Amino acid sequence: MKPVLFLTGHVAADRRGALRELHAAAGIELGLFGGPDAHGAPAADPPPDVPCRRLAQREVWSAVAGGDYRAVIAGTGGRLALPAAFAAARRHGLPFVFWTALWRAPRTPADRKSTRLNSSHIT
Repeated sequence: MKPVLFLTGHVAADRRGALRELHAAAGIELGLFGGPDAHGAPAADPPPDVPCRRLAQREVWSAVAGGDYRAVIAGTGGRLALPAAFAAARRHGLPFVFWTALWRAPRTPADRKSTRLNSSHIT
């Protein structure tokens, strides 16, 4: 089975275990594109048992479009990586997961309304 491409700039030290478990459960390949921000946590080497490739943000489109992955997960990082991953996945019919984490839930009226709407779709 083809792996899922998990795009991120860096592997944070405190996320190595979670990435290892995600790989064991779903078969991911990390696509690391680097950048100046390590997301508030010390950067670390990827877990040795999780496949990993280093690529430039400008290479994300061709990596996704190359036919080697069954889905794509991308976070908020990467001025080029995020839009390229989304566009290539959509163009080639691959499932795309926009993965993000927030320190706390937004509290504006629009956010509260959308949270109720989105929660109604979670089963």
